[in-house]
Amino acid sequence: MFGSNAKGLRFYPKLKVFKNSTNSNVFDGTVARSYRWYVYAIVRPNGEIVMTENSYGPTTSRHMSEFTSLVDRSKIKRVRASRGLDNLNEVTAEIKASIANLESDLLNKRNRNIESRKDRIAELQQQLLTVAALIEDQRIARALTQSQFLSEVA
Repeated sequence: MFGSNAKGLRFYPKLKVFKNSTNSNVFDGTVARSYRWYVYAIVRPNGEIVMTENSYGPTTSRHMSEFTSLVDRSKIKRVRASRGLDNLNEVTAEIKASIANLESDLLNKRNRNIESRKDRIAELQQQLLTVAALIEDQRIARALTQSQFLSEVA
């Protein structure tokens, strides 16, 4: 699934991470971060990669490009997340707001791009399903972590 090295990212076996020379772009196998806080990609347990459509700025855009050269691009699903993927509830709200704006645009009789707006609404609805799957993955991971903790304590 991951290449051994990509433009800008090298694998560090002792740390078990891919990172660039300045440590500003780090991928640990499940989450890719720019500057340690902006989550721009998450790998789901099924191997699907969820990546934001938006970059925070030019450097983060370069980090995202380095990451896409590392992974199988056919597994990438993009979602609208201007603030990154670290808060999936915010991502859900942002996508729903975009859908609501597009739907209100459809009511405007002067709009000529009706079909493109309908297509974008359909894309955003698919993105909502993808984010819901990520939220469910996190819920399952938390439940497994709690059950492992409880079994170790007992």
